[in-house]
Amino acid sequence: MVKRRRPRPVCLRRQTLRACSAIVNSQDEFADDHGSRATHGPRPRDGVCGADLFRQRRSALEAADRPVGNRSSSSARCSRRNEDYGRISRLLAGRASVELEFDIVNRTYPEGRTSYNVIAEIPGTDKADEVVMLGGHLDSWHAGTGATDNAIGCAVMMEAVRILQALGLKPRRTIRIALWSGEEQGLLGSQAYVKQHFGSFEAPKPESTKFAGYLNIDSGTGRARGMTVFGPPAAGAIVRDAIAPFKDLGVLGATTTRSRRRGGSDHTSFNEAGLPGIGVQQDPIEYGTYTWHTNLDTYERIVEEDAKTSAIVIAAATYHLAMRDEPLPRFTKEEMPPTPTSQRAQTSGNQ
Repeated sequence: MVKRRRPRPVCLRRQTLRACSAIVNSQDEFADDHGSRATHGPRPRDGVCGADLFRQRRSALEAADRPVGNRSSSSARCSRRNEDYGRISRLLAGRASVELEFDIVNRTYPEGRTSYNVIAEIPGTDKADEVVMLGGHLDSWHAGTGATDNAIGCAVMMEAVRILQALGLKPRRTIRIALWSGEEQGLLGSQAYVKQHFGSFEAPKPESTKFAGYLNIDSGTGRARGMTVFGPPAAGAIVRDAIAPFKDLGVLGATTTRSRRRGGSDHTSFNEAGLPGIGVQQDPIEYGTYTWHTNLDTYERIVEEDAKTSAIVIAAATYHLAMRDEPLPRFTKEEMPPTPTSQRAQTSGNQ
């Protein structure tokens, strides 16, 4: 039987409704049972989304950065399919009353409840005290089963490690895989790991000198097409050469970034610390339009051949970094970009 790639979906404008339990009185505003104000309207991302309640990624990141006692409550948010929103909007335009009923279940977890990263490694040989890392996040949003965000990313990284072991390769550097916890709450697992083991560029720990790169995948089921590394042009050239043999699989190359801004996925925890984090760029198959943080994020959305191809490319890149005489080049002290926080502080001081 011939396997066919799933066609890309038609992008529709995704609309958002916010409410806890509300009666919609007008198209511009409605109040919940406690008198709070909520709004509905277009979201900045195109696409179609399921009708489950979920909180936005940005809100989670902002909440994670605030002390627990200072975190303000926020209303639940519901993203509905375009067709459902359109029907509600037309009824409201005709001055009809529309009643929305939500069944919301809240759970409070006591302080001290712990989540865990999953770590495993292939020991190195003559450079065993140096490490190359790869990984993805193991946690997911509650609406679906997290197949594309990010179970398939974890599976790809595990398969990359399996390939290296099956080939009986003996890497010079230790190859360590990390499946992170708490990514969706603000990259908490990778943040804690980086701080514990490597520190920061401004306050490094001894292990930071032994770090040779971290590869991260977290953009759905699509095939790996390229990589972006935090570092100088020389680092980009090395990664580019490592994946060049896979042009026949559609791999396009590698580029670099100077951003130390944390957010998006776990490689930025390394970038923020001045370490060479490498983000894998992928085909966007149904990710932003259907599966990202929705109840449609299930196993049926996985494209198996793309996942296998990604694992091959990542395994080769990881092995290349583990076998080099020198680790990936980094920015020097003079070249290192400031963190967004320090840059804001400097700007404020100059005003």
